[in-house]
Amino acid sequence: MTRLTSNARVGGILSKKAGIVNVHVGRGKNFVGLLIEVVKKSDLPIAQFLPTHMNKGKESKFDEKGNFLKLDVADVCTLFEEVKDCVIQEDIPLEEALKVITSNPANFLKVENKG
Repeated sequence: MTRLTSNARVGGILSKKAGIVNVHVGRGKNFVGLLIEVVKKSDLPIAQFLPTHMNKGKESKFDEKGNFLKLDVADVCTLFEEVKDCVIQEDIPLEEALKVITSNPANFLKVENKG
């Protein structure tokens, strides 16, 4: 993980982008432990990682013996629903709510003229 992240960081520097490593964290018992361990044992900043699916998204299904059954994937419409809820239920202006799925990720990834 350290070498992979270092390579992504160098690639980001050379391309003038973020070089972020997206990590599907899920709900496992180690959660973000691996990321913290990499940061502690290297010179890599924690901001080099983008943990995803920490509370929803892909959900694996297993039987009582631990055998894999299927993988459910959240629909992209959940993003729309979250933005809609921000505007309707939380009274957040639409232009602010949209940033969560447009300009904020683009800025984080250092992608110019996007979002």
